[in-house]
Amino acid sequence: MKKDDSQLKKEINEQYLLSKSYLDPIHERFNDQEELYRSYINPQNYPNKARVFDPRVFRVVETVTPRMVSNEPEGSFYPQEEGDMGVSHILNALIKYDWRMAEMFPKLVAFVKSMLIFGTSFGRVFYD
Repeated sequence: MKKDDSQLKKEINEQYLLSKSYLDPIHERFNDQEELYRSYINPQNYPNKARVFDPRVFRVVETVTPRMVSNEPEGSFYPQEEGDMGVSHILNALIKYDWRMAEMFPKLVAFVKSMLIFGTSFGRVFYD
């Protein structure tokens, strides 16, 4: 192995360890939040034998989600000039059509539910 390769390997390993030390607590917190949502009981560290759980987090998420996604998000194209009226109507209809064709409603539900459980959510929209 060349000296440059060993230096590169050392730098990559340092960056990996740095990112791991940053992300591990975040992943652990996300796991705890999902277990809270799912009302998961770990028998190894649960203090009581009754194994009773609190379903409030699940109930709140499942109650708030439909309220947040009950309507499609709306956006509008407005004409900039007098001749743009027809184009703006076409673009407004096109964006609604694309929303339905991409089956965005189930994706929006998953996005909102993730946002409510974890406090953050990531969404990707690909152009087709």
